[in-house]
Amino acid sequence: GSEMCIRDRARGSGELKSMAAAAVDRDSLADQAAGGDMEALSTLKDRPSYRLLYTQRLPAEKGAEAGRAAEVAVFRYDTNTLERSKVDLASGKVEALDAGPGQWAPLVPEEIAEAAAVARADTKVREALEAAGLDPADAKANGILTVSREDGSVCAAKRCVRLFFASARLPLPTFNVVVNLSDLEPVSY
Repeated sequence: GSEMCIRDRARGSGELKSMAAAAVDRDSLADQAAGGDMEALSTLKDRPSYRLLYTQRLPAEKGAEAGRAAEVAVFRYDTNTLERSKVDLASGKVEALDAGPGQWAPLVPEEIAEAAAVARADTKVREALEAAGLDPADAKANGILTVSREDGSVCAAKRCVRLFFASARLPLPTFNVVVNLSDLEPVSY
């Protein structure tokens, strides 16, 4: 679709192209991770990585042709920064947009799947899920972005997601855990 075209344009641009060459696109490993292939995720631990979070068409400026530009947002896990670019679909030109202080990157389903894979691979998390009456392999995970304001807190400096686990039999979440997506490690139980 057109969103793929926008993503490909953005990836082919100078700034994102050099980043893509030096870093791992996490979406390329998301399916393996969700399938429980922790080997795939462990290759990310010490490598720069990123994920294209969203693309959206930008409103046309007065007198310009409608729908010919899009915004692309990429999150860098190694630097914990949101990078936004404007892609001109007609010319293919890409320019950086100011992310601005305090701009946050929305949580995407792939990140929840990734965090759940990390959590399920952790022995303490598996034990806690079983103690809560949930099957670690089968429990459904939902998540919210978790940001801490405390100095020294992992989630003040890194991208964290709080996962809530439930099942069809126990639909209300009975266990939750915070996962640091930047380092792919559980933070707290």
